[in-house]
Amino acid sequence: MSVRLRPVLAAAVCAALAAGTGIAAAAPKPVCNLITDPAGDSTGPTQTLDVVSGDLASSAKTITAVIRVVNLAETDATSPTGTSWSIRFNAAGAELPYYILAQKPARGPAGFSFGQVSGSTLTTLGGATGIIDVAKKEVRIHVKATDLRLKPGTQITDLLAQGRRFIGDPAVGGLYLNADSSDATTSKPYAMGAASCVKPGK
Repeated sequence: MSVRLRPVLAAAVCAALAAGTGIAAAAPKPVCNLITDPAGDSTGPTQTLDVVSGDLASSAKTITAVIRVVNLAETDATSPTGTSWSIRFNAAGAELPYYILAQKPARGPAGFSFGQVSGSTLTTLGGATGIIDVAKKEVRIHVKATDLRLKPGTQITDLLAQGRRFIGDPAVGGLYLNADSSDATTSKPYAMGAASCVKPGK
């Protein structure tokens, strides 16, 4: 003898079975574009430092910062000694804000680092890895999670993406001139370990 369930009853039975078997709820939607900024608002003629968006993503092993710009294929004649891109943020429980930085000198390979900010002073805490991806118009910087020591669930706020010019000789010192900054007051918060459209370490 076959039994046919009515549609409403069938739906109720399925829901009950799902609850009884402990089927997990849908995974949370990945966050993306934690930082946004209008194109065309950088100072000077270059698009290399014109930030349009940024993200911070993390896993148990890696924290990745991504800064997206209008165009990375051009050279920056207004900063002949170098350019830099960074993301700054506050972490719950930390006394000072953190930064994750990519620096491209006029000649030679790019350098990547992380540290903390006190006023206008950057204190480097260690090295990082990364890539300046011309095709994707992205700068990606990777820091080991154990280096920043931020536990999963730690609240990250006040994210700020920056593109800056460097004037002077990096070997003896110089001056950073801000070319473009996102508006940190409109940035979304982020919890360490939360799903992101950015794959940490990639």
